[in-house]
Amino acid sequence: MQRHRATTATRAPARARRIAVAVALSAVALSPVGVASAAPVAPHQAPEAGVEPPRTPEEQAEAERVRAETLALAPDEPASPDDVFAAVVDAEQAVTDASLARMVAAGRAGEARAAAFDAAVVRIEAEEVVADAVRARDRAKAVLADERDRLSDLTVKAYVTGDVSGEDLRALVEGDTTDPLAGRTVIFEQVLERQEDVTDRARKAANATRKALAAAREDLEAAEAVEADRRRTADKRSAAEAAAVRAHEDALGRLAAAEARLRAGSAGVTVPQEVAIIGMPRLSAGDLASWFATSPYTPRVATPIEDYARWFIEEGTAEGIRG
Repeated sequence: MQRHRATTATRAPARARRIAVAVALSAVALSPVGVASAAPVAPHQAPEAGVEPPRTPEEQAEAERVRAETLALAPDEPASPDDVFAAVVDAEQAVTDASLARMVAAGRAGEARAAAFDAAVVRIEAEEVVADAVRARDRAKAVLADERDRLSDLTVKAYVTGDVSGEDLRALVEGDTTDPLAGRTVIFEQVLERQEDVTDRARKAANATRKALAAAREDLEAAEAVEADRRRTADKRSAAEAAAVRAHEDALGRLAAAEARLRAGSAGVTVPQEVAIIGMPRLSAGDLASWFATSPYTPRVATPIEDYARWFIEEGTAEGIRG
């Protein structure tokens, strides 16, 4: 695809600071390390705050229009990587993505652990219900056994002797065996009928406790299954969280390595011709100044290179040109 080349376009009058920057840059001359350099020129005096009047809305709109026109001239292909600096930009984005993934994984793992804890609480409560049901079942069985023994003793006495005295009745049956209103002894048939009724109620109570125990055990089994499932989920999400932490740390390591390579960049590295200079800056002034500080070049001006780098970024941003 034929790449478009940016042509010189009509620009609005340059601002005072841009003129000052251009003048300062024209005085910059670089010499390799070891070669005698000329005496430093006077430091560049940056415009003081407040000297330049603020832009009117119309001027601001015009500046934005010009920048948009410039950015529209950037070629679609290939993507501009800003040459060797692209590794830093890409590594920073990777760190951001990994940090977000780590936070998401930590949140999901925390939710899963909380759900597993809640399931464990439910399981413990179900175990307590089962224990209570076992105790109730055992008590009901004991009561039923006692009532059956009493009924059996009454039946045997009635069969063997044909009658049961009031003393025997009181010994065999709980409660008073006399009718307090009539003041007479309850006859044997009534006592026997009463004992059969008591025994029947004890039998029904025992059956109810057995059913309650069976239901409690089913609830416990379900609670254990839920807890096991949530524990597996929590384990998986904890593993995912650990992986996200490692990925984040690896991304930080790659960023540190990319920054180290940027700071140790050597002179003579050329930018490929296909790399577009049109576009928004992807690096900071600190990135540019740090790279220059490690190069074998020495500035012949007293103005700090950090200031020039900052002006390049600021002016480039305003014009749609990469600093």
